[in-house]
Amino acid sequence: MTVLRCIEAADGSALTVFLKDTTHVPRAEDERFAAGFLAVCERMPGESFFVASVYHEWFILDPFGREEA
Repeated sequence: MTVLRCIEAADGSALTVFLKDTTHVPRAEDERFAAGFLAVCERMPGESFFVASVYHEWFILDPFGREEA
């Protein structure tokens, strides 16, 4: 699992985390087939840890529409 991006709320109460899972990708050039995940996490009141309230799979696509040759 790789964290692609982590966005913290201004008050530190929540995180939005974008992840990439290449566990089942045998070659680096096949990473475009990796699974992506989005997690929305909220800090537990009075604690220093977060709990995911949303965890959703998504497909990693090239935002510029480029295709590899």
